[in-house]
Amino acid sequence: MGPVLLALDDTPASHLPVPWAAAEAAVRGTTLRVVRTVVTPPPVVVPATPWGTWYPWTSSDGRSPVAAAWDAARADLEDVVRQVHEVDPRLGVETALTQAGAASARRDDALLVVGRRRGLRALGGPVPGTARRAARRVGRPLAVVALAEAPQEGPSAHRVVAALRSREDPTGVLDVAFRAAARRRVGVTVLHVPGDTLPATVEAEILAEVLDPYEQVFPDVDVRTRAVPALARAVVQESVGAALTVVGVPSSQRDLRGRTLARRVVAGARGTVVLVPADVPAPG
Repeated sequence: MGPVLLALDDTPASHLPVPWAAAEAAVRGTTLRVVRTVVTPPPVVVPATPWGTWYPWTSSDGRSPVAAAWDAARADLEDVVRQVHEVDPRLGVETALTQAGAASARRDDALLVVGRRRGLRALGGPVPGTARRAARRVGRPLAVVALAEAPQEGPSAHRVVAALRSREDPTGVLDVAFRAAARRRVGVTVLHVPGDTLPATVEAEILAEVLDPYEQVFPDVDVRTRAVPALARAVVQESVGAALTVVGVPSSQRDLRGRTLARRVVAGARGTVVLVPADVPAPG
């Protein structure tokens, strides 16, 4: 248990998760940390002058653009706190203005939350790079929030979808998926790709062994399992109307398949995706 960190900047997409993050912190019974990145205009460099750098304009009241940017961020942060308290007036909120963004994540943060961006391939895709690096550094799940404009119905509507890779430790993904399902009082749909080396009956027994402890701890969570030929495509399809989609992200830069899977799911999913740090288990 720890605070939920909501990372904001000056873009509209980053503010979409405000009610989601507030509700998540409230249902967890924890506090919400809101970190607002202050984006200041770059100075004009004039090396031929003794002043070195300067800003070419000032605001109407004589303030510098840097001061104006900090004032705007401070006002935005106050508005965000009002939105949070509309969700839960009793929720504890910590706020901070920074130029480090999600990089200011702490190891006691239980969850990092950012908004999914669209059409920004040149700027790192739908997930800000600072958020990905911060999640890896602190070893915490990263929720990439995208809210549908209208209710959607899919094969796993109102359920939590968990994607399992055979070469990945499933503990992190299942921990997040089952806890999220228990909080929301919904079921879990577990998707996995059958391997080529074991018979289907053996794989089913192994999966049952993996899920058995979770079913004992969370007896009220309905569990469905499905073997699929292509994991990313199946996860995107199951995400339509889902309460949450949970997928592992390998910490190893060499695991290209795992990282590609996470990128495809985030880009194509029809709702909020939680990326969970996952490693390949040791032999045996």
